[in-house]
Amino acid sequence: MVLISMAFFGLFGVGAYYFPNSFIASGSFFVTRTVDDNSGDYFAYEGYYAQQTAFSHSDTVLGLFNSVNVRKNALEGLGIVVNETSLRKFNRSIRVKKDSPQVITLNIKGKNISEAGSGWVALSKAVLNVHEVLNQKGDSRLSLSMVETIPVVHKAYRSILLNLIVGILFGTFISVTCVVFAGYVRKEL
Repeated sequence: MVLISMAFFGLFGVGAYYFPNSFIASGSFFVTRTVDDNSGDYFAYEGYYAQQTAFSHSDTVLGLFNSVNVRKNALEGLGIVVNETSLRKFNRSIRVKKDSPQVITLNIKGKNISEAGSGWVALSKAVLNVHEVLNQKGDSRLSLSMVETIPVVHKAYRSILLNLIVGILFGTFISVTCVVFAGYVRKEL
């Protein structure tokens, strides 16, 4: 019984490898601050301070990517009705990480190439728009720019070997649990 269960769930794991793939749209953003023009007659620390400000500002940009208001604007830009369900689904598809002090990478998962790509573009535009509005009120020298205007869209990675191993382990667990439970029931009856 254990071997049959292992084989069945192992084949199920391999079959899960061939289910419809998801796609991931990836792109990066660069956070910077322009330096004050100064005289070449003396040394100034402005370049250093501009870089330090950009380092700190990248955390604020990360916050913008994770903001519910910005994500709501992105959904509206896609023409999707904004409600709790659509926000949760959109939130599950988004991964934002700070790759370096001034580089932020946005990954959006979708069922197909166009869903992933359009989600990435919509969220990018929403963040850039909010960033621009906020910088008019704050430090106008801070800027956020896309490294590329079009994301790289690729299939999500799936490992057939990993699916097989997980299937076999799951089958082993299920079959051993059934055998133990059946033995327990026989002893009690």
